[in-house]
Amino acid sequence: NESEGSEIALQIVAALVDAGIKAVVVSHLCTFADGFYRQGARTAMFLRAEREGDWRRRFRLAGDEPLSSSLGSTCTREWGGLMGLGR
Repeated sequence: NESEGSEIALQIVAALVDAGIKAVVVSHLCTFADGFYRQGARTAMFLRAEREGDWRRRFRLAGDEPLSSSLGSTCTREWGGLMGLGR
């Protein structure tokens, strides 16, 4: 589940960073991203996809704090309607 996966990822990435290894992580684990962000790691950079005011994607990355949602519900709503899947 998301909670256990986040905890495992947090421990692995923290061990890599402590060993001086650079790590690049792409994740939809919100608890992991938030936990790592709150640790205040000086060498961490958090990127996320830019969104317009109406949440349309711009397909550009910007440095910013992690979101509390992967926006899966937004994707489901947008693409589900297009594919005739309803809500």
